[in-house]
Amino acid sequence: MRLSFRSIIILLPLALGITACGDPAFGRTDPQIAHDTVSIQAPSDQQPQASSALDVTAQIGLIGGARDPERLANAPAPGELQGRWDLVVRRQDGQLVFLPAGAVLGTRSRAGISQPLAGQTFEELREVPAGTVFVTDSAVAVQPGQLYVVRSREFRGGFGNCLQYAKLRPVQADAATGSVQVEVATNEVCFDTRLVEPGS
Repeated sequence: MRLSFRSIIILLPLALGITACGDPAFGRTDPQIAHDTVSIQAPSDQQPQASSALDVTAQIGLIGGARDPERLANAPAPGELQGRWDLVVRRQDGQLVFLPAGAVLGTRSRAGISQPLAGQTFEELREVPAGTVFVTDSAVAVQPGQLYVVRSREFRGGFGNCLQYAKLRPVQADAATGSVQVEVATNEVCFDTRLVEPGS
């Protein structure tokens, strides 16, 4: 059967869409890394509405960054079980900790963070280590200078569900004020565990 030119024009976008949905990288073979430094702060009596949450997802070179989980814009939308963020910083037993979204909201979320990785620097880590265990339901201590890997929540992308991977390093942390500054590098390509671009 021969297809007319008009039929080809109509069917081509559908074919591309099907291909993209089956391709975790959506046709992009190289990782696309977004990099930023973000400040978040554990809530306190003095600053109960502090931006205490971190959104590690990235699009067009920009990381979501600091979020206020109490704001309606960052809360779960109707029918959703998770907000528009992945981690919060809180105080526990006198120290600062990261808490994944699922541990805060009491829902199932793919968002998670590793324990600190020993023996690697932020610049050296090129991919999420094989066998990494992501903590999704409990606290992980904030340790300045240490390296972590983060898995984002699952969200709706342009061609279907998506989650992203990032590496994170607390640059500064002050338990007295509750403030944490983190360096984050996120691969924008869905489900791709690589954390540097080619040639880096």
